[in-house]
Amino acid sequence: MSSEGRAEAGPVAPADSGKSSDRPWRFFRGVRGRLLVLVAIATIPVLGTAGGHAWVNHDRARDFTRQTALVIREGAVARQAAMLDSTEELLAGLARRTDLLTATPDACASALQALVALFRDRYANIWLMDKNGRLVCSGLPGAIGRDYSMTRTFQAPVSSRRFALAEFIEGELSGQRVIPAASPMVNDDGTLAGVAAVSLRLDYLASPARNTAAAAAYDAWLLDRRGTALTITHAGASVLPPATRLASLQNDGAMVEWAGLDGHPHLWSIAVLAPDLRMVVGVPADALYVVAGSQLLDRLLELAAFLTICILAILFGAEVSVSRPMRQLAKRVHDWAPGQLFKPASRTSDPDEVVALDLALARASSVIADREKALRAAIGQRDLLMAEIHHRVKNNLQIIASLLSMQAARLEEPRASLELGIARDRVQALATLHRHLYLDQSYRSIAMRPFLEELCRQLGDAMDLRSDDRISVTIDADPIEISSDSAISLALLVTEAVSNALRHGFPNERRGTIAVSLKRQGDHALLRIADDGVGIATAGARGSGLGMQLIRGFAHHLGGEATVTHEHGTEITLGIPMDVVSPVKTAAA
Repeated sequence: MSSEGRAEAGPVAPADSGKSSDRPWRFFRGVRGRLLVLVAIATIPVLGTAGGHAWVNHDRARDFTRQTALVIREGAVARQAAMLDSTEELLAGLARRTDLLTATPDACASALQALVALFRDRYANIWLMDKNGRLVCSGLPGAIGRDYSMTRTFQAPVSSRRFALAEFIEGELSGQRVIPAASPMVNDDGTLAGVAAVSLRLDYLASPARNTAAAAAYDAWLLDRRGTALTITHAGASVLPPATRLASLQNDGAMVEWAGLDGHPHLWSIAVLAPDLRMVVGVPADALYVVAGSQLLDRLLELAAFLTICILAILFGAEVSVSRPMRQLAKRVHDWAPGQLFKPASRTSDPDEVVALDLALARASSVIADREKALRAAIGQRDLLMAEIHHRVKNNLQIIASLLSMQAARLEEPRASLELGIARDRVQALATLHRHLYLDQSYRSIAMRPFLEELCRQLGDAMDLRSDDRISVTIDADPIEISSDSAISLALLVTEAVSNALRHGFPNERRGTIAVSLKRQGDHALLRIADDGVGIATAGARGSGLGMQLIRGFAHHLGGEATVTHEHGTEITLGIPMDVVSPVKTAAA
């Protein structure tokens, strides 16, 4: 090992030669060990305090909320039950007056009118029916003898032989919203004598809840046997939960937390007040959670202050023991230039990981420098070899083009001479492509603008356009590169299109212009070759000639489809996907 290598390995020696008694503590000298200790010390009290307070507050909030809701519900149910009990007692007393069924209609009506006047705020009407359901007398003027046997007011107490309620209706005689209540009138021998009924005013049922101070603490509705809801507080129908959830509530008074249609959470329960009459109570949970939320906020502030102190301690310890040595190492790496040897400068007080990384970077820099020299030499040789290959290919293609040109000049048959000229143009296009590849020394792609300019100039020279300026060729190309493989198809496509236009588009000394453009448009590049000549009226121009077959084949290889039009001369357009082409990379890039 060299003297430099021995110097680099020096700082590790004390750790390797430590006593066996120090081995259990070596873990805590590293970055992970130090961070683990700091995080553990700061986390233990935070977790203990936060967990304890959160659990206690959670239990207290749930218990307090539910107990409060139960107290409110029981009070609301008790008020409504007391009102119904008084109605049941009134009907029970009236049911014992079977003598009214045999009294004169006027005497019976007078007695009922007295009761209605006594409880005018509570009952809209009181009436008696005989055992067949016909009206005997009423507190309000009514049709004596009218048959009510098919109404629930008559059928429910008769079938159950006890107090019963009907559904919410509009009173026939009173015109008020009421719920009929009835009790059977039984003779001494147990036979049915008739039915006593009252029309309990719905506004009377709602008045106690709406007029008490506790009404603001809950929302309540009465449900008749058909499920019709009557609000007895100031809450609207939007507070109720969906009908499907309301139907799933049990009659045992269990509390369920749901959000109403208005989006606010409530603790819901349902209680049976009487047969076919239930009471739904919803206690807003928002107000009940305010106290628990305030207590939780206080605990969170305490925990936040404590956690802040712990975090500051962790940050300070991490800065001194971890961050600062790592930043110093990062700065040395940043200042290290490729090709130079990295010199370690860690201190023995730094974590073992930092010291080991410092030494590893020093060793790696030496290996990288040697490998970089070898790669540069290999790349240089590769570039020379590729340049020589493209140069030789270009020379060989030019020789072939010259031979084809000489052979075409010796042929007397014009058609054969023309075909050899076309073959010469194709070979010359490939030769030009290889010349640009070795001149640019990119080998993988080629800049299209200078290539198209030289290619079109060569095609013009082959047609001897320098001695005759009647046909001009213009180039308009964006700075775009194309892969060398695709450039072959593009070069041959342009050669076919331009040479066809030069040979056939301007007969009889016609003057004109051939425009070649390559523009980037969104996610593709648009190639356009157009002339203002006479157009090609041969079969080849209609897509069946060899030239057009080659153009369409080259377009397919480029990933597009050539479109040919003949409105004003001949125009060939082709969209090339952007995965084939790319913008030219400038020197600054």
